[in-house]
Formats: sequence, structure tokens, C-alpha cells
Amino acid sequence: MITRPIQACHKSLLFVCSIIVSMNTIFCYCATARATVRITSIGHAGFLIETKGRRILCDPWFNPAYFASWIPFPSNEHLDKRHIGDITHLYISHLHRDHFDPVFLRQYVTKDATVILPAYPLPHLEEELRRLGFSSFLHTRNDELVDIGQ
Repeated sequence: MITRPIQACHKSLLFVCSIIVSMNTIFCYCATARATVRITSIGHAGFLIETKGRRILCDPWFNPAYFASWIPFPSNEHLDKRHIGDITHLYISHLHRDHFDPVFLRQYVTKDATVILPAYPLPHLEEELRRLGFSSFLHTRNDELVDIGQ
């Protein structure tokens, strides 16, 4: 386990976080925000971010893709998929099957989650997620902060 303070600057706000790295999870306490953020790697580009009653799942991938020529690395088959799918928010960066896993999304992710959509000019990602049963969407715009609530 590694513990170290870091400084991070966002625009004019300077804050100090204490970070603990343990296995595949990062714990961060930000003194100015008085909040703990837990970031867990779930393999490849996937992360589960937990803070202030929010669970944000980003780019989950569990099932082989493209005729099984692509497989999740590092292996994440030991993870509790039901726990990972119990979220408040979902973020999928794009439709490549190593970021958008329709089998996992259909079987394990709660459809009550709000989907945070990237600012794309075409609606393909939203259409695919609607086909899987998602109905709540938060459309973002490039370079604009999004408030997902307290």
C-alpha cells in the first residue's frame, strides 16, 4: 500500500489530496471538498468511481469482442459484476466493443442509471444504449463542467 499527498490544480482552485493506492483501487480524500473519492480499475479502460453517494461506471468491458480476437486485459473475470453494475451513472466513451460491452450492460447494469453522454454529432451511442433499456441521459458539451448532483 502506498500513501502520499499530492497537489492538484483545477482552474483557480488548488487543493491537496491524500492518496492511498491499494491493489487496483485508489482512495483520494480532498480536504477542500471534504469528500472521499474511490477509483477502482475494472480492467482495460474501465473504472468505477465512487463519491458522495454516486457510483459512476466508465467503459466496462468483460466479454470477448470481435470474434474473441480481443479479450479484457488484465483479466477481470474474478470481479463481482452485479456489484459493479449497481450504479447511479454510466459513462461510455465510444462504441468500440472494448469500451461498450452490450452483454454486460444488458445483464448487469441497472437501467435506472443516468447515462452521461459525450458530445458527439451523431446519436449512435445513445440509440444503442436505449436499445439496451437505458432511458435517462445527460448530454454533455465539450469543455463544460457537468454537475451530477450532490
